[in-house]
Amino acid sequence: MADVKISALTAATTPLAGTEVLPIVQSGVTVKVAVSNLTAGRAVALGATTITGALSVSGITTVAAGSAALPAIVSTTGTADTGLWFPAADTVAASTAGTERMRIDSSGNVGIGTTSPSSKLHVVSSSGENKIISEATAASQQASMSLIVQAATPGQTVIYMGKTGATTNGQLGYDPNTNAMTMYTNNSERMRIDSSGYLLVNQTSNATSSYVQIYGGQPALSVENTSTGAVSQIIIRNPNGTVGSISTSASTTSFNTSSDYRLKNTIAPMTGALEKVALLKPVTYKWIVDGSDGQGFIAHELQEVVEGCVTGKKDGTKEEEYEVTPFVPAVVDEDGVETTPAIEAVKATRTVPSYQGVDTSFLVATLTAAIQELKAIIDTQATRIAALEAKA
Repeated sequence: MADVKISALTAATTPLAGTEVLPIVQSGVTVKVAVSNLTAGRAVALGATTITGALSVSGITTVAAGSAALPAIVSTTGTADTGLWFPAADTVAASTAGTERMRIDSSGNVGIGTTSPSSKLHVVSSSGENKIISEATAASQQASMSLIVQAATPGQTVIYMGKTGATTNGQLGYDPNTNAMTMYTNNSERMRIDSSGYLLVNQTSNATSSYVQIYGGQPALSVENTSTGAVSQIIIRNPNGTVGSISTSASTTSFNTSSDYRLKNTIAPMTGALEKVALLKPVTYKWIVDGSDGQGFIAHELQEVVEGCVTGKKDGTKEEEYEVTPFVPAVVDEDGVETTPAIEAVKATRTVPSYQGVDTSFLVATLTAAIQELKAIIDTQATRIAALEAKA
């Protein structure tokens, strides 16, 4: 059909002089209405009319509900089975190639791949895997994506992961009350980073004030290296640099402390070692925890003779945080909806012993020097004995 002016269209009434009008079907009767009279609040039935160019409508425009195969609103540049339609009251859906791809239901839930979204965003894939991809197309760009999860009231925010029917097996949560990040597997907490930045594995509170605390059976920590040659498995540093390491060879393990000559000055031979050894008080004892036998030194007694062998001080104490009542995780249903809120752990502080420790490897130099001093005495005595025997 060739393009014609609105005034050239036939109708049952006479057009207003000099005014462009549209033919409008009202109650089975075709009438002409001036374009200028198409104001808000008037319903206009256009049927299958095609409008080329801009259409400005003030008021409500009503379209048929449509279907996935025949959407109510389509583009002139697309196909008739791609567009928007209205499957139910207060519900909007989008389809492509005659298949529904997304809908917003009456609760404001958005469903992709599902017609019954149960949360604000519900994504279902019937084949393959669900992915969210952030991609940079230029070498100078960086791909980035932000996912913000917030709670209006103090409560744990959680990302749930799992399979259908077991959607809460894996969890990544943040508790704004304690400022702790938690990680769950098989519905049990396995790891957390607390508000101080401490990493706790199989623990919910830091009993030792260690930045990394691992609780569990043997081995609690396994360190492996693909090389069978001499390698450092663990390197220990502080602001001064490397101060120690644990290294391995094909079949041995070495516990190393810094001892390079370039780190030292005022080097002199050790003297008086034999006197120090005479002051040492080696003892036998039983451990309180299990009654087993032991031998060695009492820390503060050894510290009085060779201070470098001992850490801590006699009868030392420290403040320790502990749980009065443990954290109880939230209970959620199979859809990940929280049914019972989490109960936060109640914590307090207490004064506990800070026990001394002993590293007897620092006795080696003293014992070596004592042996050398003893040998010198023996050699002197042997010389004197030999001289006396020669006179006899």
